[in-house]
Amino acid sequence: MDFKQIEYFIAIINSGSFSRAAEILYMSQPALSKQIKALETEIGVDLFNRKEKGCSLTKAGEIFLTFAQKVREDKNDFINELGICTERTSSTIRIGALPIVTLPTYNFSSMIASFQALYFQYTIEYIEIDQHTLLHMLKENRIEMAIGRNGDENDNHFDILPLAIDEFVLVLHKNHPLAGRKVIALKELATENFILVGHKSALFGQCTNAFNAANISPRIIHTNTRHKIVLEMVSKELGITLQPRNMVDNDPNLKTIALQEPFYSTVSLVRPKDKVYSPPSLVFWNYVKDNYALKSGLAKTAAATRLKTQTVARAATRAL
Repeated sequence: MDFKQIEYFIAIINSGSFSRAAEILYMSQPALSKQIKALETEIGVDLFNRKEKGCSLTKAGEIFLTFAQKVREDKNDFINELGICTERTSSTIRIGALPIVTLPTYNFSSMIASFQALYFQYTIEYIEIDQHTLLHMLKENRIEMAIGRNGDENDNHFDILPLAIDEFVLVLHKNHPLAGRKVIALKELATENFILVGHKSALFGQCTNAFNAANISPRIIHTNTRHKIVLEMVSKELGITLQPRNMVDNDPNLKTIALQEPFYSTVSLVRPKDKVYSPPSLVFWNYVKDNYALKSGLAKTAAATRLKTQTVARAATRAL
C-alpha cells in the first residue's frame, strides 16, 4: 500500500466513478483499476461494488475510507510541520488569478501583501490569466491555487473558499434612454446591443444563463477578454453590458441599474481536491480561510443563489 493508491481511492469516491476519477487524475481507467485491484489484493478485501454505471463502497470500503482520509490528513500535517521545522527560506507558492485581483473593490491585493509581510520566508509566484486557463493550469498542477469565479465545472472537484459575492448590474451610458431607471427586467433589453466579457470567462456563462432564464436571445455585438475595454466601449455609447458591480469603474459617463431578476457571482480561492499540498500552500490556504474567507452563512447563501439561477436557466433552455 502506498500514498498514491490512497489518493486514487479517495478520488474515485469524490468523483463517483472510475472513469471520471481517471480523467481527473490524468491517467487511463485500466491503469487506475489496476492500482485499486492491487490495493484490494494487498489488504484482502473488495473496496468497491463495481457496477455498469458508477460504483459504490462495500462495507470494508466504508471502513477503509475513514482510514484513508485520516492518512491523507496526517500526511499533509506532517509535511507542513516538516517544512516549518526546516525553516525553508525559498519555498514558492504558485497562484493564478483573474485580473480582478488588483481592483481595490475586492481587497485581494491587500490579502496577498499582508500574507507576504507575515510569511516573508515564502515566495508567491503570481500570474493573471482567464478563467478557462486557470482551471486547466490547476488540473495540470502548473499552479497550486487560483482566485477565480465559481461555476459548475469546479464545484465538485475543487476545495473552495468564497471571498466575495458580486451582484450583476446593467451598465450603460448616462445618456441612454433607460439611464433614468432604478430597476430593469432583462426582457426589456432584448433589442439592445450587448458588449460582454469574453466567451472563456465565467461571467459570459452566467450572463448566458440569465438570458436563457429571461427567455431572450440578446444581440451581442462584441466580446472582449478585458472588462475595462468593455466598459470603455459602453462609455463611448457603443452598447450596454452586464457586469458585477464591483468591477464597474467610477466613470462619470456610466450608469448602473439593478436587475429585476438579480443574479450573482462568487469569487473564491480554489485548489484541486485529492492531492498532497506543499507546506507553503497549506499555510497560505489557512491564512486566507482564517482572515478573508466569507463566513459559512454568506457562503451558503451565495451557493444557493447561484444554484437557483442555474436551475432556472436550465429549465428555460429545455423549454425552448
